[in-house]
Amino acid sequence: MSENNFRYTILPIMPHDFFWITFMGEVNLDRLVMAHDAFTSHTEYKPGIDELLDFTATSIAQITITDIELIRQYMVGQPGRHNSKSVIVVNTQVEFGLGRMMGGSIALDVPVERWICYSLRDALDWLRPGHTDELLKAQLKV
Repeated sequence: MSENNFRYTILPIMPHDFFWITFMGEVNLDRLVMAHDAFTSHTEYKPGIDELLDFTATSIAQITITDIELIRQYMVGQPGRHNSKSVIVVNTQVEFGLGRMMGGSIALDVPVERWICYSLRDALDWLRPGHTDELLKAQLKV
């Protein structure tokens, strides 16, 4: 999906039961919600499925504290996202801090296991241990 300079790709990794979502361009609250709605509307989506959110081609540094609270409120209303694993991959310490704040805020009301890191390898090691090399190779072919 594309909107101005913002794009995202939603890739179901069904043999491993998760979605790999990659973001590019300018990220803001409305665009994150748009991408999340597309994710939960995907034909392969099922409640409780895990996700890898890859922000390495963009930045989440424009997300504000108010946005984080709105994201928390939005996620509370998404029961299909409860009891899943979600990993966020970012580039900078600022984004890492924002990601931790977002995850910590959401965790107050939504039972989702969250982790944030700086590399796809670390994300895959956490999300699907033992399959990292296989998944990285498959992603490079897409």
